Amino acid sequence: MKTNAPTAEGLGDADQERLLRAAPGFRSPDGWFADMDPYGITLLFLRVGVHPIVPARAVEHRLRIELRDDGLPRAVWDRPKKKGVSAWTSVELEPSDLEWANPTIEWVRANPRSTVTYRRFFHQLGEFAGCTHPCSPRVMRHTFATNLAREVRDPEIIMRKLNCSLRTAAMYLKGASYDRDRAVAVNLFPVPRPKWEPRKSF
Repeated sequence: MKTNAPTAEGLGDADQERLLRAAPGFRSPDGWFADMDPYGITLLFLRVGVHPIVPARAVEHRLRIELRDDGLPRAVWDRPKKKGVSAWTSVELEPSDLEWANPTIEWVRANPRSTVTYRRFFHQLGEFAGCTHPCSPRVMRHTFATNLAREVRDPEIIMRKLNCSLRTAAMYLKGASYDRDRAVAVNLFPVPRPKWEPRKSF
C-alpha cells in the first residue's frame, strides 16, 4: 500500500513519483542548472543513494560504474568517512539503468558542483514538482535507505550499503514498516532513544 507519509526524514511514495515525473521538464528559474540533466541527477541520489558529498567530489571519491562477476553493473564510490582498500560502497543496478547512470556519472565527474548547488537544485525541483516534503540531498539519501529497508528487510545489508550503525538501520526498518509496508517486521529490534549528554569542552 502506498502512502505519502515521510519515513526517517525521507520522501513518501507519492512525492517520489512527483519528483521523477517533474524532473525531465525542470528548468531552474535563475538558470543555475542549465547544463545539468535533472532526471539523471535525481536518479543518482534517489536510486543509488550516494552520500551528499560524493557527487560534489566525484573524482576524489572515485564514483564509477563497474561490472560484477556476473556481468551486472553496479555504482561504486569510496566512502567519505572511511579509508583503506575496503572502504567503498556499491549499489547494484539494472542493465537498463546504464542509459542514465553512465552519462550522469560522467557528467558529475567532469563538472564539479558544490554541495550547496545540489541542495539548491533539489529545493527548487521539489517546489517545481509540488512535493509535500522538503527536498535535499540528505532527504534523497534517507529515502533511498527506507526504500532499501522495505526491499531487503535485513539490517546487515542496510548497515553495509549506508555505512551506518545498527541503531540507524533499525530506524530505517521501523520507518519502512510503520509508514510504508506492514510486512516489514515492526519489532525486529528496539530503537533506544539516544541518551542526552552535555557537550564536553576542551
